[in-house]
Amino acid sequence: MQDDFAVRTLPNCVALVLSSLLSNALRALDGVDLPSLRFVVAADPDAAIRICDNGPGIPPEVMGRLLVDPVTTHASTGGNGLGMIFCNRVMQSFGGGIRIESTPGAGTTVTLDFPNTKSRMHRSDR
Repeated sequence: MQDDFAVRTLPNCVALVLSSLLSNALRALDGVDLPSLRFVVAADPDAAIRICDNGPGIPPEVMGRLLVDPVTTHASTGGNGLGMIFCNRVMQSFGGGIRIESTPGAGTTVTLDFPNTKSRMHRSDR
């Protein structure tokens, strides 16, 4: 953990997003010889949580559609392609977002960007 910050808006929904992303990463690591999964929490300069794995990566033909179209590479195990769309919409609903970086054969990093948490902190002197 590099830093920490409070999730003040929709924390239960953010927990669902994290659960979905963790599930995706674990599924990607199935069969990987030396699996690696990292969560990075950073507050400076901007609040973000990154989930990084060394799985097979996301195919390029899927990457561009992942946050907007129901697309899955896991239909045979129950995937319906709506998970990343849901996650993206939850993050957008309070001014955040999702960024995905993936290299075929080298893994994927999903970054949850949070709105400026410093300006939204509750003041104790009110």
